[in-house]
Formats: sequence, C-alpha cells, structure tokens
Amino acid sequence: MLFADRNPLTNKTTYYKTVFYAVMSASIVIMLVSLWATDGWLARTFIFAGGNPNTDTFMDFFNSVVNTYNNPYDAKVIYPAICSLIYRLFLKLIMPQDFESVIINPDKSAQPPELKIYQSFMFAYIIFALVVIVLFFLAIGALMRSKGNADKTLMAFFCLFSAPFLFLIERGNILILSLVFTMLFIAYYDHKNKAVREIALICLAFAIAIKIYPVVFGVILLNEKKYKELIRAAIYTLIVFFVPFLFFGGIEGVGKFIRNLNSTSSNNSAGINRQLSFQKFAIYLGKVFGSDSGVWMVIGKVIMVVFSAVGAFCLFISKERWKTCALCVCLIVGVPSMSSRYSLTFLIIPIILLIMDEYENKAFSYVCLSIMSAIFLVKPIYIKWFSDINIYIGYKIDSFLYLALFIILCVNIIFVFVKRVRCKNETHGRA
Repeated sequence: MLFADRNPLTNKTTYYKTVFYAVMSASIVIMLVSLWATDGWLARTFIFAGGNPNTDTFMDFFNSVVNTYNNPYDAKVIYPAICSLIYRLFLKLIMPQDFESVIINPDKSAQPPELKIYQSFMFAYIIFALVVIVLFFLAIGALMRSKGNADKTLMAFFCLFSAPFLFLIERGNILILSLVFTMLFIAYYDHKNKAVREIALICLAFAIAIKIYPVVFGVILLNEKKYKELIRAAIYTLIVFFVPFLFFGGIEGVGKFIRNLNSTSSNNSAGINRQLSFQKFAIYLGKVFGSDSGVWMVIGKVIMVVFSAVGAFCLFISKERWKTCALCVCLIVGVPSMSSRYSLTFLIIPIILLIMDEYENKAFSYVCLSIMSAIFLVKPIYIKWFSDINIYIGYKIDSFLYLALFIILCVNIIFVFVKRVRCKNETHGRA
C-alpha cells in the first residue's frame, strides 16, 4: 500500500508512512502559501540569510570552488582534501576570463557574490546540484529497495522539500555527498553479495573523508560484530582521507588543515544563533537569561561531555537499527562545536529505517517519527516584534526537537537494555 504498510506475517497495518507523508505534505502547503502571501519574504525565516539575504546564496559552493585555485588550506579552509579535490573539478568548468573578471584574491574565505552573474560560475553550480540530486534519488532507491517506485519517488520528493534539505541546497554544501555515501553504506553493508558489501565499506570511507562525523555510523559494524569489515573500512577511510592531500601540499597540507580546524572549533562565539550543538545551545540559553556567558560556556562543555558519554553508551547497547542511526544523527548534530541545520538531513536515514523495519504500531516509534518529521517541517515563523531574529527561531525549535529526540532515545534504549539484562538473569536463575 502506498500510504500504509501491512506485515505479511501478522497481517497488521502500520501507518508510519502516513504520518511522515502527512507532515511533509502539510509542510509544502504551508511553505507555498506563506511565500505567496508575503511575496517570498518569509523564505528568509527558513533558509540562510546571514548579513545580507540577497548575496550569500550558494556561497558555500562558490567560496570552496574559488579557494581551490591555489592551496585551499592557505585560505583557512576546514574541509578535508577529498572535498577540495571535488571542488577543483568544478573550478575547471569556470572560464578563465570569467574568473579573472570577478575574483581579486582567490585565497579569501568569502568571495565576491557578484560572481553569480557570470554564466560559467552558475553553470558549475547547476551541474553540481543536478548531480547530487540524482545521486540522492539513487540512494533513496537503494535504502528503500524493497519498496515500490512510487514510495521511493514520494520519499525523495518530500525530503528535498524539507527545511534541512532546502537549506542544504541553498548553501550548495558538499555535505549532501557525505549523506548519499552514508545512505549507500546503510543500504548495502549487509548485502548477500560480497562485492556489494565491500563497496558499502568504501562508501562509508568516502562519507567520513568528506565530513568526518559519519564515523559514528561505524558503530553498526561494531554492534553486529563485523570486526574485519570495520578494520577494512578504517583502512579505506585512511586512504580516501589522506591521499588527496598529495594535491595540496602533502604532510604540510594536513598540518594546515588541522590548524584551520582547531582555530574554527575554538571560536566559541561564532554563530551561536545558527548553531545546533549541545554546547552552543547551552550558551544560547545563557544569553536568553542574561547570565554570565563564561559560566554557560562551561555548563555547555559539561553538557556536551555528559551527553556524548551517555549517547556513546547507548549506541553500543542499542539493538534496533533505526534507533542506533537516530542516535548517531543526534551526536553528529550535537557534538561538533559548529553544527548547522543541514546536518539534520541525516535524519532521513532513521526515518526510512523506522518505516522499513517497524512492523508493529508502537507509541514510542510514532513519537520519535513525529519529532523527526517536525524537524523536517518548514517553519516560516514571523514575530512582528523580533524581526531581526526571525531567521533564528526555526533553529531554536529544531534544537529543542532534536534534544528531545536524543533524550527519549537514550531513556528508551537504557530501559530496554535493563529489561533485557533482567530477563536474562532471571532465565539463568531458573536454569
């Protein structure tokens, strides 16, 4: 069935798809009506606006492409070398005369937005967007390979029109490739064909090499005692991560990359309103209550350490794939000091796994799915008295939602674990 699933063994019907499709249908209607009613102005409340909403669109892509003209790590780039190598391929699509007409210093982290009036610059982005969207559709098909084409198409369509995906495409951020490779890993790591399983490990390596934090998905191999596969995945990751640095100064390039990363991560004041990490959320609360920011910074670090430890423990005791992956996403969003809304796109993985794997109607599963769907919901919120901060309201709502998801997942996983251990001890006692 298109909007519900029936378990052939129990003959029970579940409505997880119904919930997700209903929320996303409402999201698209809300988005379109709000945009039509405000002549497009409310788009500023759910996509990046920055200092000037008229100039920064697609600039994650264009800044990164231009920075590869020389050594990108001299331009303080924090992307791994495989990203810079991919961006350099798109640099080759830009005509030299266009580049020289608008680019004054290719090593500046922020390039002139006027470059977007040149056709070859925009053509490079169009090619990038088309490629990643097609790859995303293919990844959805792989992850939902037991479903029909209508389900796959609907899922991809609704995801592309969700708030995190719209933000991701608007930024032109390469994270979408990391997401695609992670989805392919989840889809094929347990495939019956050995060659396909090996390709899945290579996909995980590329996902990690592009954005690093998908490394947490390696816990799936660890939990299923696939130790040899885990070792091979680690080897592939080291190769994919370090070999591209040969094009950017070798060992010296690695050192510059690490220094750039440390410098950016240590900037605790950067983008608090637009950051979703555990620590930045605590600092934001301190600002709201007018408290000493230094105190809340310490509180934020403590919360980050405690949540990370609890989350890691829960990852190792979780027995359901969708819960494990949902917890991985919460840690991907919460642990890094700089974490933006597009990281939430990884939630599509636990959403699909929940729909695919959950054959019973469980209240807890519906609650989690509702929270994840609410995160994907476009939130064109406008409060008259706070016109300068409307863009950040959606971020804070998403912060509360994913923190709620993280907490209830941890509580549920620990509860199930304790119950499982107790039942095991009682069984041994009777024996």
